[in-house]
Amino acid sequence: MRSQRVLSIAVALLACGLAGCGDVSEPSGDKSTATKQQTYHLDDREIEKGEDLQTRLMADGSVSRSDYEQAVKAVGECFARHNLKFTDEGWDPVGNQTIDFTFGNPELSDDEVLGYGDGCQKVYLERIQESFVASSEPVMDPAILKASQNCLSKQGIQTTRNETNIEDLVASAGKAAFDDVLNCVKESAQTLHPNRSLNIGV
Repeated sequence: MRSQRVLSIAVALLACGLAGCGDVSEPSGDKSTATKQQTYHLDDREIEKGEDLQTRLMADGSVSRSDYEQAVKAVGECFARHNLKFTDEGWDPVGNQTIDFTFGNPELSDDEVLGYGDGCQKVYLERIQESFVASSEPVMDPAILKASQNCLSKQGIQTTRNETNIEDLVASAGKAAFDDVLNCVKESAQTLHPNRSLNIGV
């Protein structure tokens, strides 16, 4: 099994969030209990270690790219401790707000892979990612941006050429060309990054 969790908001949204698709309500006043319910495969020591890391990285009230990278590295180490292969694909080239990675182990059950995988992400990365995405602006890889602009131009859709992200392209092209923008960005991203699993959307 090659279970993938692409961590990308703004241009690549996870429908069920970092902790999986379970609808788990958090009891008031007991955050640790809610965390344990959602990461039942992880022991208390792992959960505490992850929560401590996120708290420390956010202690100054902000999350830098370095902080985010450190949290992703910790997720990878957590995966390794639970026999999951971790592949870091780097910063998402469409938005550059999140790091894409995959994880999996064909010798484990789906339940184990998702339990360990989602658990590691929740305790080591969830709050870090939410904070970083909320405080940063998406910036598209220049090569993808240029290819997308050229793609739209070939369809008679003019842009300002001053865009920096997918939302700018939509604003320039007009709402009526929304689907055309997404298709051009998707085509350009897949052409330039054929081995990446990039989900394009806004």
